[in-house]
Amino acid sequence: MKELGIAVCIPTYKRIDLLTEAINSCLAQTHLPQEIIIGDNSPDTDTQRAVEAIAQAAAVPIRYYHHVPGLGQAPNVDFLFSQVQSEFLLLLHDDDTIERDCIAAMLACFKENPDIDVIFGKQYVISNEGVVDHAVSVQTNETFYRTPAYAGSKLSGLEAAILQQFPNDSYAVKTELAKRIGYKGKTNHACDFEFALALGLVNAKTFFLDRYTASYRLSADALSNQNDNNGSFIIYQLVEPLKVPASSQQYQQKVLREKAPVAVAQAARLKHRSEAIRILFSEWHRSKLLSIVGVKGFYHVLKSFLT
Repeated sequence: MKELGIAVCIPTYKRIDLLTEAINSCLAQTHLPQEIIIGDNSPDTDTQRAVEAIAQAAAVPIRYYHHVPGLGQAPNVDFLFSQVQSEFLLLLHDDDTIERDCIAAMLACFKENPDIDVIFGKQYVISNEGVVDHAVSVQTNETFYRTPAYAGSKLSGLEAAILQQFPNDSYAVKTELAKRIGYKGKTNHACDFEFALALGLVNAKTFFLDRYTASYRLSADALSNQNDNNGSFIIYQLVEPLKVPASSQQYQQKVLREKAPVAVAQAARLKHRSEAIRILFSEWHRSKLLSIVGVKGFYHVLKSFLT
């Protein structure tokens, strides 16, 4: 029987130290990846020199591609997917890491469940210095349905995407499927969500492995992006028009209710005033109109007209 293998895809941009940690976490695996493929959008050659130094002593091939000019986040990931020759691929952001048994556990799961298309586990939340915040890690995994109650394939692929059980990275997916779907996010702020949603819409079967397989870093850049992106507005726009099975509508409605207040503020900030007003008075936000949340929504809309 052909041995199953995983290629790790790492998109990067001017993060040499963090990228080195990400690569080293792949090289420290109990079951090594078949190869590591890096797509670099950096404007200089510093990252290239660092990767070449690591590659000289690495136990697996490291393929490096320098994009000048940079491709942008989503096109870079899509390019990496196109280069994979292994049966499975694992997307890893350059500021995150995978646990030592991540690849071994995922390959074992694929072998035991050949009908599975995507596998992911729980994520530790770590500081910029790499320190694990255990309390926040537990809370984050609970928020995104990564708990024992949802182990295996309890949620459909579409439900896993809508609820963001499907993580931003450190998941393994069948290469053929990833290439067929393509990683074509319309925006850098929600391209991971868009890819998960695309998989869900073709009924990809997901499997949640109830163990820690990766660490998600709250770096200074990540915190800045969280504070300055428009992810909730984009997710709201993607989820609202979906025609989902009756059994999944409760999850769709839950997400719309949760995202609506932030979506109003983000739409207003972007000067999408008609959208901000529409969401403000939508059935998913209407019950909050007389609350503090509703008042804040009115404030953000009014501010968009005055600034």
